[in-house]
Amino acid sequence: MYIKKISRTIAIAALFGAALYVIVYLLAINSDGFKFIEQKIMNSQLVKEQVGIIKKVRPSLLGPYDQKSLGEDEWVSMNITVTGTSKAIELDVKAKKTAGVWVLETAKQGSQSLNLN
Repeated sequence: MYIKKISRTIAIAALFGAALYVIVYLLAINSDGFKFIEQKIMNSQLVKEQVGIIKKVRPSLLGPYDQKSLGEDEWVSMNITVTGTSKAIELDVKAKKTAGVWVLETAKQGSQSLNLN
């Protein structure tokens, strides 16, 4: 009886955790910060040279995601998977929005900084 109760509690917690993760992922993919970062990556010649024609830009399924707001200012940090015709790469990206304008702060592939402009 006691084991069934513990098993049920663990199952409910796992389902709740998975549902919460899906909600956070959907919020990330629909955020203004991600849309800005996606455009920067799609327009980056450096990324195109590495992956070929860019097919997909998405937050990494198990990667970190952080978004903060203070008044009208926002900060976003996420791990992005870029899939192209020749290969896929992972980027760690940070951007901020000040006075309504998004700016890319950093983009890294591993420990190497990238200029996505």
